[in-house]
Amino acid sequence: MNTWHRATLAAVVTCGALLPFVGKAFHIDDTLFLYTARQILCDPLRPFDFEVNWYGTPRPMWEITKNPPLNSYWLAALVGLFGESETALHLGFLPFSVASIVLMYLLAARLTSEPLLPALMLLASPSFLVSATNVMCDVPLLACWLGSVLAFMHGLERRDWRLLGLAGVLAGLAGLTKYTGLSLVPLLLAYAWLRRRSLPKESLVLLIPIVMVGAWSLHGTILQGKSHVLDTTSYQFPRRYSFSSLMVQGFACLTFTGGCSFGLALLLPWMKKRRWHWAVAALGTVLVSALTPPALWEDLGVGHSCLALLMAFAGLMLICVAVRGAQEGIAGEGALLLLWLAGMLFYVAVVNWTVAGRFVLLAMPPLILLAMRRAEKSPSVCRWAAVGLSLLLSLALAHSDCRYAKASAAFAETVRGMVGKHREAVWFTGHWGFQYYVEREGFKPLDLRNVQAQPGDCVVVPRFGDHVALPPSLQGRLTGVEGREYPGGPLHVMNPVAHAGFYTHGQGILPFSVAAGVPVQAFGLWRVEAHVVRPP
Repeated sequence: MNTWHRATLAAVVTCGALLPFVGKAFHIDDTLFLYTARQILCDPLRPFDFEVNWYGTPRPMWEITKNPPLNSYWLAALVGLFGESETALHLGFLPFSVASIVLMYLLAARLTSEPLLPALMLLASPSFLVSATNVMCDVPLLACWLGSVLAFMHGLERRDWRLLGLAGVLAGLAGLTKYTGLSLVPLLLAYAWLRRRSLPKESLVLLIPIVMVGAWSLHGTILQGKSHVLDTTSYQFPRRYSFSSLMVQGFACLTFTGGCSFGLALLLPWMKKRRWHWAVAALGTVLVSALTPPALWEDLGVGHSCLALLMAFAGLMLICVAVRGAQEGIAGEGALLLLWLAGMLFYVAVVNWTVAGRFVLLAMPPLILLAMRRAEKSPSVCRWAAVGLSLLLSLALAHSDCRYAKASAAFAETVRGMVGKHREAVWFTGHWGFQYYVEREGFKPLDLRNVQAQPGDCVVVPRFGDHVALPPSLQGRLTGVEGREYPGGPLHVMNPVAHAGFYTHGQGILPFSVAAGVPVQAFGLWRVEAHVVRPP
């Protein structure tokens, strides 16, 4: 097969892997992007000019969201055409997934001898496949990022200003999809310097993303009196850092890197490596784990502690292999991949407010490319088997995540059937996809500063989630009406009992885990009483 036939094959496999999940319920931060899309349809120039109760009290969306609005503009176009249909919106995001895998193939064609394998390895990564079943901005960002890198490489090589201009525009779109996309500017500048040992005039195209994001920043300053870009930056950096929290986040970065690189980890025995790789990976795992709080290990237990150490060791080992692989790069491409990998891992481990599989996603392409180059002489059957096993695992995890998302929609319908016309008397705590479905039924979020629930009203509370705590004024005044558990399989992506926190390591130090008999989600429906009926 020629290049385009193989690229087409990669696109077909991507569609085949993702089409079974197009009916998935909206999940996690999908809700924020959908609410912004609604606002855009009402007032296109003021995408964040509304309030949302996301953390227990109504606040301006401008303060809640830390992402620029481009992803929501795409959602708004889809909603305007097809309504808020889960199937239609997921199909509308499928082109970003296909583009990411095809662009990964084209990038791998420059750097490896068998480019189809790295492309399918990216598809088979849990960080990609699970993220691609949502309508958040991470996969669109990846598509813009890969397209910008590839166009800049070819444009610089051929001195083609059209490709260079495309690279600049795609970098700007990446920055307007997620502010992390702006890091393309220093990355591509470094690549241009490594290629020419000076900054060529072609690097001027990297002013395009600065101008594009700058225009959005100016727009916010005019309409809101402050720049959303700077507001997000101020949220990131002055966080209350502590040594223990940094160690936990750093360790989570390693477990997520190793767990989301499951297919690559299977190839470690056949990769070209040095003895110091094993020593550095082992010592690094021991050191970081020793510096994490003992309470973390007590909470994990023996089984999940072993799984965490194994994932962290695999992550460190792959990073060592990638460093060695970067030394074999030509004309700065190896250095580009290493800078790309190091920058993304530093961002996840130190700068960002949490570790998540979708945040590790941007580190996957350079890690896969560098590691696969070190495994090129391994038996072909081993490489294909690693891709196949990783794809099976990712499909199973995506199915588990789909069941988790569906539970919120299902229980919202259950409560609707129980309360009938009295929906205005139902309140809830918690957010993510759960908030989307209960608000769609007409239920109202509790304002923790101004609790308006009256005796006889009902409160819906999820067991697993974020910001699900009840206000003190209601504690002890609730009697149970209905409780329901939604069973799951042994694999979990987001469950504090199973220590799985794919979307935030605050829910679990592992990107996914194994725990039999643990429900994927559980909910309680409670009635508010006039007086305390049990100790709080």
